[in-house]
Amino acid sequence: MELTLKQREIIEYPFKNTILITGYAGTGKTYALLHKYLSLCQDYQVPPQDMIFIVKDEIKKDMTLLMYNLINPSRKFYQLNIVTIEELVKYYLEFSKLSLFQNRIDDIRKRSILKQIARMKNIQFSFELLYDEIKFIQENIVLNSEGEFLDILNKEYKQYYLTTRLTPKRQPLTYQEKELIWSVYKDYLIRSLNDDIFDESTLYQSFLRLLYQQNDNLTFKFPYIFVDDVEQFTRVQLDIINCFYDTNEMHGCYLAQDELKCKDRYKNYLNSAIFKHVSYTVHLDTNLRSNHNVYSIIKSFLNNNALLEARQPYESCKREGRLNSVLTYYMNRHNEEKSIIFFDRLDLLINNYGYELSDILVIFNDNDTLMEMKFACEQKGINVIDIAEHYKTLNPRGLTFIHKNDMSNYEFKVVFIYDVDNNKVCTGIVNKMTNINTNYADSVHFYLQLTSARDLIIINASQNEPSSLIHPTQINHDAFTFELGSKFPVKPLYLSSRVSDMANYIKDTLINLYGYNVKHFNNTKFYELLVSTNAHKIGIKVVEDSLNIDNIMDAVASQDDDIDYLVIFDAYHYLVYDLRSYTVNRITDIPNN
Repeated sequence: MELTLKQREIIEYPFKNTILITGYAGTGKTYALLHKYLSLCQDYQVPPQDMIFIVKDEIKKDMTLLMYNLINPSRKFYQLNIVTIEELVKYYLEFSKLSLFQNRIDDIRKRSILKQIARMKNIQFSFELLYDEIKFIQENIVLNSEGEFLDILNKEYKQYYLTTRLTPKRQPLTYQEKELIWSVYKDYLIRSLNDDIFDESTLYQSFLRLLYQQNDNLTFKFPYIFVDDVEQFTRVQLDIINCFYDTNEMHGCYLAQDELKCKDRYKNYLNSAIFKHVSYTVHLDTNLRSNHNVYSIIKSFLNNNALLEARQPYESCKREGRLNSVLTYYMNRHNEEKSIIFFDRLDLLINNYGYELSDILVIFNDNDTLMEMKFACEQKGINVIDIAEHYKTLNPRGLTFIHKNDMSNYEFKVVFIYDVDNNKVCTGIVNKMTNINTNYADSVHFYLQLTSARDLIIINASQNEPSSLIHPTQINHDAFTFELGSKFPVKPLYLSSRVSDMANYIKDTLINLYGYNVKHFNNTKFYELLVSTNAHKIGIKVVEDSLNIDNIMDAVASQDDDIDYLVIFDAYHYLVYDLRSYTVNRITDIPNN
């Protein structure tokens, strides 16, 4: 892939600096980081052991390694020292021969201990509020201060007390509530240290305290650090990384950031000490990855969503000849309709467009629906795999299913968002004001889903109760087409219109975009439109109910029109069949005149 001018600017910038690379998904942030790494190896002869590349999770690690190999396969001897934050902690403890933090507990055990402590203190407010506040403390508050442990905790309490914190009802926490929360947190922390049990947050918090105690006597440091997707890390985790940044001699730190992927709407990670080193910021705004229509949808979502403020310009390179994306609405009249549309699109993608199952990611906002559809696919002989299997298998063979909460930085040619309905992704109008944190998290999930698509986005939503994220004010529907490969723009106002209005809309579109004119249209009792030219005859049938292909085909066979093509519209999509040579073949679109 050819580098942009801004990417080259990053690579050529003096290497004794901390560079922050910002931009949305698909703008080439990770690609720029990897080329910066290669530049240090080739142009400055920096040994690989002086550099470390830190990523958020194991799957992203596999993806980054794959991308690194794709940059230049002939240079695989440049070993990329890539680790997750968990691995960095483990490596340091092993290298330093410190047998600490070995006993781990999961979130269920942590909650159980916290509930015991809360009952003893007779906490009156909700446990979820208590849990969220303790999580905030552990992920954001660790002071680099000298003194006894309890004295440091008292200083940290003062910092928490001075931090404005809100309840789910958007009311500030009172002094008494903060005092109670801190007392539960303090008891839990002391118990964890005494019993040598560590959940994830307590582990990172305790490890950072250990690093602060050792100060400049760390066993090893790195003069060159790369951190991809810094917004995915907590402030404590970034402060841990900062401790390993050796700024004494030749040094450089390179950070990639997409603020919109941060699930903490207050972006506390920006207060990490590592950001104090930033001397140069580069904004990447050119789409290097996806279909132009995909990014038009993302742009309109960012520009119109009050919960996400787009602070940067968002431009994209329009590529001619690429497929348009499609928006599919679902009437939700009976339980089978949504799956009928899903399998119909799957058939179209595989048999007409040449995609493979492994090219398609299906995202569910409801776990029960995921399990139901997985079973339905298996009944049809369609193999379903999870995201870990997709990336850890050399040649994955199957349809990838994922729940919205497991979304990360994934890229697929086709993204099918299965159930974009209210109370599944984002919430209703009333809750939008009272539960803004949940809305923000779901907005981030939805953004991740959109940005994962390289060619196509297919959104399956209920017309009766669609998510507020896909209301016309949120997404520009002109960025979608009515059907895969078609020229028909999506017009939501036609979804509940009469058949005659729909027929007029189809007629106008065929005249304006397909090369037909008024003389090509004839009247008929059966078809809403009959298009006749010297080359072919097209019968267009508009149905008000959901499509029943078998019944319609039987009715077509009883007609005397002898058509070459059959087009069946409902309010949400259409199917085109080639009936020539006495066969019935599904094709992608209405033929041009």
